[in-house]
Amino acid sequence: MNTPSDTYICPVTKLTILNKPEWNNIGFGNDYKISVEIINEQILVTHNSGTPTLYDTQNALHFTTHIIENFLVDRPYIHIFDYNGVKQRFPLEARRLAIKDISKRKRMLAAIFYGLIPSIKLSIKIGRFFHQFPFPCLLVRNYTEAMETTLTILNDSERNPLIVEKKKALDCETEKLIKDLTQRKLSSCNADATPFDQTIELIEDEIQYLEEKVSKTRRVNTLIRLDKIISSRNEKSRTYWNSLRPSSRARLKNE
Repeated sequence: MNTPSDTYICPVTKLTILNKPEWNNIGFGNDYKISVEIINEQILVTHNSGTPTLYDTQNALHFTTHIIENFLVDRPYIHIFDYNGVKQRFPLEARRLAIKDISKRKRMLAAIFYGLIPSIKLSIKIGRFFHQFPFPCLLVRNYTEAMETTLTILNDSERNPLIVEKKKALDCETEKLIKDLTQRKLSSCNADATPFDQTIELIEDEIQYLEEKVSKTRRVNTLIRLDKIISSRNEKSRTYWNSLRPSSRARLKNE
């Protein structure tokens, strides 16, 4: 039986890929383009290139949502993001919109990213640390590793790799601290951002300053330093939590 012209075989998994001509190199008015593939009816792959504006991001999200609703109907799925064609950091407002939109996808089992430049990788780690995603976000090296990880997740009914990844991203003590603090209600007269929002803003500001003012080498080194700071946050949070008196802990929980 002949294979339809818009399908071919994945070289890694040997599964069928659906790749329609109208899904290839879709642009939205600027240099940003995406291409979409669906593998085995449960894997969505988007290949990204260029740097999107807020307008590009809105339209790209609408475009992928339309494909999900029409070709992944009532199925849990995994979204693989290929960023090999992206050489600059997304604007802050575009990243925030993407996080907000993607986080609402209820049937999404996991997001897997590869080909990331350091600043985008750091942004994803920050978002993952502060529980901005309701599903695991995994960072892998290339397409092959992305597909192998995806198959492991789909073939494991209990999805143990996801549990392991969550433990790597955020240990139990830090998760407890963040949960307790973020559940505290702000008074009606205080609409200030949470400490976590402020932290993200500060890190984003530093990344933006680096990208605009310093050399590429220094920028990469500083991003590595920031990555280490985020990685050490679990230990600092645990120390802080353990230093509180029992009465202080109870008060934080009740506020």
